[in-house]
Amino acid sequence: MAGNVWEWTADWSGVYPQGVDRNPSGLSSGDDRVVLGGSQDYDANHSRAAFRTGFSPSHVDVDLGFRYVVSATP
Repeated sequence: MAGNVWEWTADWSGVYPQGVDRNPSGLSSGDDRVVLGGSQDYDANHSRAAFRTGFSPSHVDVDLGFRYVVSATP
């Protein structure tokens, strides 16, 4: 799936606290939402699943999407 489309997340973009490196909580507010993974229009470095940047929530593009998540517990 890497390199297909940028993936929207629920996190606001910003600097994470020092030392937090496993599933850190995102900021409580901000201007841009975190997007992950790049798309087919970007080089290999930007298409890694770990690559993140921020886009305005109003940003629209053909290479920007999201992933459905289904919880196993009700």
